[in-house]
Amino acid sequence: MTPKYFYTQYPTLQYIQKMYCIADTKVITISNMSDINLDKIVSDLRRLARNSTNEEEFKIGATNIIHENIVSILDLSMGRFEYSLVSGARADALYRHVLIEYKAPGVLSTASGFEKAKEQIINYIITEAGAEERFGYFFGIIIGDMIGFVKFNRITEEWVVRGPYEINKGVVLKIVEALRGLRRKKLSAEELLRDFGPKSEVASAVIAKLYQKLHSTKSPKTTLLFENWVRIFSQITGYKEEDLQGLDEFYDTKGKDYTKLLFCIHTYYALLMKIIAAELAYLYGAGRYLKSYVAELEDKYMKGTEEFKTSIKDLEEGGLFKKLLKIRNFIEGGYFSWYLEEFDKELMDAIAEIARRLSDYEPATPVLEPEETKDLLKIIYQELVPRPIRHNLGEYYTPDWLAQLL
Repeated sequence: MTPKYFYTQYPTLQYIQKMYCIADTKVITISNMSDINLDKIVSDLRRLARNSTNEEEFKIGATNIIHENIVSILDLSMGRFEYSLVSGARADALYRHVLIEYKAPGVLSTASGFEKAKEQIINYIITEAGAEERFGYFFGIIIGDMIGFVKFNRITEEWVVRGPYEINKGVVLKIVEALRGLRRKKLSAEELLRDFGPKSEVASAVIAKLYQKLHSTKSPKTTLLFENWVRIFSQITGYKEEDLQGLDEFYDTKGKDYTKLLFCIHTYYALLMKIIAAELAYLYGAGRYLKSYVAELEDKYMKGTEEFKTSIKDLEEGGLFKKLLKIRNFIEGGYFSWYLEEFDKELMDAIAEIARRLSDYEPATPVLEPEETKDLLKIIYQELVPRPIRHNLGEYYTPDWLAQLL
């Protein structure tokens, strides 16, 4: 087949490619990210575009700006420059799967100039990939007095072209995210299940700790929240305790109270989703670029139980989303915030491990690579609550193909 082209002038992050991480690479810390000065990169690139007289001069200067202000801070390996492809063509720079092509100032400001540059980087990707099934692994960036992005959408089988855009902080952030993605895991169901699924150390530890706290609680509020959840849940599903039998085989708990165990599994799932949502809110909310909620949790952890609990309580009450995204009642304290009544250092240690593991992930994946996050919540839930148990509860999901048809 011949891939189709798709163009847009709308400034969006949606189709910028997040590259796959390499398992043995070093994890980026928030201190790395905080050291990236987007304003300086923008001003340096604009100044270079104004003062450069030809493509070679601009290429050398822009390469230095990207290396000094992004690549070295993220501790990425040096790219390959003036890299010869199999065809003999020479791409300006290749950072693993990120191809960068530089153009003389003024070229990308014209429709014909941008069209030619776009065709050139698409050909580079096709040549470097070697086969169509690998096109989607590569991401192209075109940099001149303006900036454009190119990737292949594996779902629609189209080349997606974004730009050209003026050089500004939002556009430079997209370059940072693409390069940062070389070192981080994608926020996909497959990756998350490895670290947070039913067989993971994190899930076992957190759910076991939640079960222990719930089983031995002396808090009237915890008891009330649990009993109210049981009442509503039983009305919805009509379940009996025996419908949950065998649930403990999937999780390392000492007790046989299956209803309490299911409540703890739901609590763990809800907490994981809230922390992921908070990480996205920090990244894109209120223009607070390159911040991290999980990094803040790690900082609160170092300061002690009360600081950590205050941050988690703010999350459970939706204050974080109101502050960053101006959304009221996005999350309200409900049944699954019961653990705050039982909060102690043991629970803090268990929850902090969720934050530590999530710090390995690229939070921009839902907009960088939307096809990877499709049905993320459904897939994780289906794994956390085993299929026989879900079916006993009457939970049958509409097949994707039927939902799509409808």
